[in-house]
Amino acid sequence: MDPATEAELGTGFRIGDVLVAWGTTLGAATALPGLTRLAVPYPAANQAVFRCDARFGFRTLSASLTAPSGDRPVLTATYLIDARDEAAGAVVERLAATLGRPDRVGAYPEAAGAWSMVTETAEWRRGDTTLSVSVFGGERPEDGGRSIAMIWHSWSEARAALPYLDAWRQRSAALARYAARRDATETFRLDLEQMHDDRAARRAVHHALYRPELLDTPAELAATIPPTGFALWSSRRDAIWCLSTRWTSAAFDFGATVAASHIEIKPAKGGGYAEIAVGSWSARACYPSAEVARAARTIAAIEGVRMEHHEGYDA
Repeated sequence: MDPATEAELGTGFRIGDVLVAWGTTLGAATALPGLTRLAVPYPAANQAVFRCDARFGFRTLSASLTAPSGDRPVLTATYLIDARDEAAGAVVERLAATLGRPDRVGAYPEAAGAWSMVTETAEWRRGDTTLSVSVFGGERPEDGGRSIAMIWHSWSEARAALPYLDAWRQRSAALARYAARRDATETFRLDLEQMHDDRAARRAVHHALYRPELLDTPAELAATIPPTGFALWSSRRDAIWCLSTRWTSAAFDFGATVAASHIEIKPAKGGGYAEIAVGSWSARACYPSAEVARAARTIAAIEGVRMEHHEGYDA
């Protein structure tokens, strides 16, 4: 890798001759001139794969971009190193010659010979960006050829979220105003602590990027909700109803069509669970749960809610 290439790590990621600035959304990146998008067998909504013949001094099979969604910034560009590259067996050494000693390394010699496993990893941190490498135990079959290693060029989520945080915080502040004048609240007490991140700043970044419809639960309301439960509340003045764990809330307009699921997964290899999921918000309990079933009936009675029931086994 030449010094100019290292210097641009914090500026953006490159696909062929095109340098794409960090902050570019996945949707905008796919529309850039000069890029050839490749068809893949099982495309994901948050991923796009492009032709890319070389990167970081290596021959490559492709470049894959991933983002939280099409309207959010690309967070990672992943390059598959072609196994036919004469330097493919010295990926970490070649990168270290320019970037210096990695900030973190890993060695897994027991994986040698197994293409589905990794024998060596390395990571270099440069400000808001990280360059990571995984060297496979053998030549891995990929679309377009065989690969011996993978390079990830990633951008900080905290940095990527900055343009979206103000709008998300404004919506959370509005929710706090609605909660202050709520006229009905029902609490459901389950037997599992609901999933959350105790770090409020980290939670804000994640929601702003991945789930902007999920908001912080207003502090005054959160103090009344047990860690293992959730509240269903409404504000007729604001024409909304809302579901809130102690940490995370999702609000819906009265009468709006809302997809919801009552999920019952019976014990098998695992212990099973019961879950209520409304939009991207959810709460979970051990199986069986009469309280989750009661919540499902209550929520299903709200105008506009389309409740489905799913069963299965925890295999």
